[in-house]
Amino acid sequence: MTEILDTTEACKPALDASDAAELIRARRASPQQLKKLLKFHRDRGVSDREIIAAMAASPVLVDAIGRGRRQL
Repeated sequence: MTEILDTTEACKPALDASDAAELIRARRASPQQLKKLLKFHRDRGVSDREIIAAMAASPVLVDAIGRGRRQL
């Protein structure tokens, strides 16, 4: 018998750390650039939930005290 593999997760594009850092920098600098990047990633099939999770996990994000996060 032929096995049918579920490749939906494998084909799904994921955001890496550099993409998340680019989104954070755009959020700080230019609303138009942020909208452009969000549209680009959404068109690639990345959900808002994945975008937010990647941005929250990014070491570029500044904590509430105003210092950069330490990388582990």
